Amino acid sequence: NEFGFNAVYNLDILTQTQKEIFFHPAFLDNFPVFPVSYLPVFIIPFKILSLIKLPYSYGIWVLINLLGLIFYLKDFSKQSLQKSINLKLVLLAMLSLPSYLNLYYGQINLLLLISAGEFIKAISSEKPYKAGAWLGIWLIKPQMLILIIPFLILQRSLKVILGFAIAAILILTISFGMIQVDGFIALKDLLFEYST
Repeated sequence: NEFGFNAVYNLDILTQTQKEIFFHPAFLDNFPVFPVSYLPVFIIPFKILSLIKLPYSYGIWVLINLLGLIFYLKDFSKQSLQKSINLKLVLLAMLSLPSYLNLYYGQINLLLLISAGEFIKAISSEKPYKAGAWLGIWLIKPQMLILIIPFLILQRSLKVILGFAIAAILILTISFGMIQVDGFIALKDLLFEYST
């Protein structure tokens, strides 16, 4: 909110901001900065939440993820399995390490879960363009597409690939409008540095 979307990829600004929030004497010499490696279109919810004080915005985000997980698992099972999922199974899913880490670190894996579930439902109901569009959301973590896109190409699932391409172009165009060339260069540099 203070420096614009490009600053999200600037580790110096992130370090200074995160030090103000998470300062601890143990980190005095070596502060472990948490980089943001998402396209700016996926950062919009956090921009809105950042207008609320941190403990409250974190609580809201955790609540959204918790309720979203419960409701989506129930909806997915009802539509895909034609029966409602048992509440005990939902609680077991929430006790799993990925669910715990998603909530603890305030990650965005609920969005990936929903897009994966909707991709599966669209493929199952023979709606390839819709399936591809849901796959476009996976640009939030593009490394997840490394095996899926080549598999779809080998399967000659051209309609799914076209749906994905349209969604990807839309997401990248909106993101480009938000951060321009300089922002994409900073994101690229961050990703290369982060991957090492």
